[in-house]
Amino acid sequence: MTDTTMEWNVAFSPDEVISRLENLFRQHDYTYTQEDGDTDRHYRTALGRGTLELVMHPLEPKRSPFSPTLLVQRTLLRILYKNVTGADQARFKHQLTMAFLRVGG
Repeated sequence: MTDTTMEWNVAFSPDEVISRLENLFRQHDYTYTQEDGDTDRHYRTALGRGTLELVMHPLEPKRSPFSPTLLVQRTLLRILYKNVTGADQARFKHQLTMAFLRVGG
């Protein structure tokens, strides 16, 4: 087991990301702590025998390629697994993907 970092650029506003992450943690009974920085929010939780650190960082809104008047908000998630097995990482990635899956658009 080693430290592994993953970055995920998601097409969600920071408020949506916070809501979905906290719902994921509650749904799967992860006890977590959070710290708010100037723009970032940091989460920490135990994952298997290791720890998960997740940083949510808002990105600058960009114009939609489909409508010049529409701004698309995005958020960068940085995930650091410390001493987490590959199986536990895969399970959390699946849970994270399901938390951000948009059904019907």
